[in-house]
Amino acid sequence: MPAHKNVSKIMKKCSTCKVTKPITEFYKDPTRRDGFYTTCKTCHTKHVKNWQTRNSEKFREMKLNWKH
Repeated sequence: MPAHKNVSKIMKKCSTCKVTKPITEFYKDPTRRDGFYTTCKTCHTKHVKNWQTRNSEKFREMKLNWKH
C-alpha cells in the first residue's frame, strides 16, 4: 500500500454513486492496489444495511454466534 503524506488531497471516484470524493471517504482495503475500497463509506453503509435487511435471519444468526 502506498504511503500517502497528504491523504486529504487525494481524490477517488466511487464505483456506486460515481461521485469523486476525498480518499478519507473510503474504507481501507489492503487487497486493492491503491489500498482503499472502490465504494465510498456512504454507499458501503447503504449496501451493508440493505444486505442486513434482505438477510435478516442470517444476520440475526451471525450476531447470536459472534464471539467477543
